[in-house]
Amino acid sequence: MPDIEVGEGTYRELELLAVAWHTTIPDVVRRLVHAAATGVPPRRAYAALVSVAVHASYAGTRIEAIFEPEPHAVTVRSGPLRGRIFKTPSGARRAVIEALNPGASSAGNGWHFWTVTATGARLHTLR
Repeated sequence: MPDIEVGEGTYRELELLAVAWHTTIPDVVRRLVHAAATGVPPRRAYAALVSVAVHASYAGTRIEAIFEPEPHAVTVRSGPLRGRIFKTPSGARRAVIEALNPGASSAGNGWHFWTVTATGARLHTLR
């Protein structure tokens, strides 16, 4: 089988997809190539993700959550917001900050706030 070389960032993204899709890196490459060959928009290649465990650490508290790639919803699984569903990672980030530190500014990007639990990469790497 021929080998291909990819940069470190690309390899990290392939690892994330392999974990999320419960498969191997060669299978991820096969799926992405198939998606490109059949005209599936690149964003749809990620739609096969069922859900991804994520977490955030803020104010000494670790918050566990589940990220749903379509439609980018975050369901909080621990802490004071347990059971709440947010339409976006940023909405979930804002609620976590307001719940744990009411006086702090809650403005910011949720895609950089949440960490993919399986790999330690930030959620934005799945975009």
